[in-house]
Amino acid sequence: MIRSSGNIRGVRDEVKRVVWSLGGRRWPPLLSGESGEGLMRDWLRRSAELSTGAVGLRCAGRMMTFGELDQGVDRVCAGLAGVGVRQGDWVGVLGHTSIDLVLILFGLWRFGAVSVPVNIRWSEAEVVRVARGYGVARWLVDHSNRWLEGERLDLVHDYTKLINQNATTDPRKVATAAHHRDDVCCALFTSGTSGTPKAVQITHANLLHNAALTSIRLGIRPNDHWLCCLPLFHVGGLAMLYRAIITGTTISLHERFDVEAVNDAINHNGVTHVSLVPTMLSRLLDTRTTPPPHPVTVLLGGAAAPAALITRARQANFDVLSTYGLTESTSQAATQAPAAAGVKIGSAGRSVPFVTVTVRGADGMERPAGEIGDIYVKGPTIMKGYANDPAANGAAITPYGLRTGDLGYLDADGDLWIVNRRTDLIVSGGENIYPAEVEAALMQITGITAACVVAVDDPEWGQIPAAAVISERPVALAELRAALNPLLARYKHPKRLLRVNTLPLLANGKVDRRAVASMFKNGPDH
Repeated sequence: MIRSSGNIRGVRDEVKRVVWSLGGRRWPPLLSGESGEGLMRDWLRRSAELSTGAVGLRCAGRMMTFGELDQGVDRVCAGLAGVGVRQGDWVGVLGHTSIDLVLILFGLWRFGAVSVPVNIRWSEAEVVRVARGYGVARWLVDHSNRWLEGERLDLVHDYTKLINQNATTDPRKVATAAHHRDDVCCALFTSGTSGTPKAVQITHANLLHNAALTSIRLGIRPNDHWLCCLPLFHVGGLAMLYRAIITGTTISLHERFDVEAVNDAINHNGVTHVSLVPTMLSRLLDTRTTPPPHPVTVLLGGAAAPAALITRARQANFDVLSTYGLTESTSQAATQAPAAAGVKIGSAGRSVPFVTVTVRGADGMERPAGEIGDIYVKGPTIMKGYANDPAANGAAITPYGLRTGDLGYLDADGDLWIVNRRTDLIVSGGENIYPAEVEAALMQITGITAACVVAVDDPEWGQIPAAAVISERPVALAELRAALNPLLARYKHPKRLLRVNTLPLLANGKVDRRAVASMFKNGPDH
């Protein structure tokens, strides 16, 4: 249950009433100031009305109150209208984490456009492919990404200039849209086993539900202070930002995970909650000589975490709550409750309220407790669908809910245990790497005639991509990585390389990935 007090009680109570009145039946009128069925309230504006002077956001030495954020978002809306953005347009966003980026994202949502934030580590080819493949004609970028201008993409705007040019905008003159619960507000890109990026369409209702339902699971306190060092083009970072803003709690944004900066924020800025992947948590613990001055809750996701790491964190006064989610479920689908921390180490906990997690066999029937099967997620946080991809939608969206492609089981208490993440997926330092995408890039290199990319366990990153290739001539790893620079983000580059004469095959003619992975265990790279 959401706890509330102080000057942000109103926002918290309204969110609580919204959530507990749901259940797939009828949306309550308080979702909007409008009387139309299914219209959504502007929750940032509501937070500003009730907590105008409270600090909502900190980033890179800057801070903004909820009132200032609200005014800044109005300036963005005026700027969007000024450069010709229309309601419903898909607008690409490419920029480093900053307060300006937050203003742009909330501005696009308030204006009624669809934000399309993409990975700042993508190569030019990856960005252009998305722009052309999904008709993202207009882009808002920070000053470091002006390379998108000119011949590469048209209609590119520096979003910091756009914000500053409208500093004197009268909010009463800003035209914004009334949002229906099912309107798409953002598109986040994720790849399937094909390696082709797919646009996951997230609605206003998806974001609201995730924020409210996870808040119920975690509990909200008046003085909570969230630290986000996950990028805002990832669903984890985006969902955390939205949750903090609509519930009136302070959030500090870091551009990247810097262990000294995170420790400083915990020690001196009163941070109470932080979301990390196992690699980050391990580094954090390695650099601390004393426990934090107050209990700190760590939401841990992105990859399987060793039990020893979680035990070590708890001994250092960090309450670790394991979580399971994916882009298509708007982040968390299951999360351990605070009271269960440390009770079932390795479990992802139970599904969040109003979300159902089931484990099913190939026949679609639910598996008994303890039996491994396919994980399905159903509820109001599930995406509207993949854009322009009916085949992928048909495979993923079923009568049982979203077929995640992950394997796991439910125990007798209903807690979820993950056995294996998506088929072939490599999770390296919290980043998803899809072998098919890397293999396709390798095949563009002159002399490479076949390639197979697999995951290899790594003590620092969890997993790293390793490539076995057939080539016409000897090829060194450094040469291969240099050739991949214009094609793939660096984190997707293979970290290990084997040159082989043949690739092992299964009876159906497909490459035997398990056999390839075993090659990297049986001897040195060559």
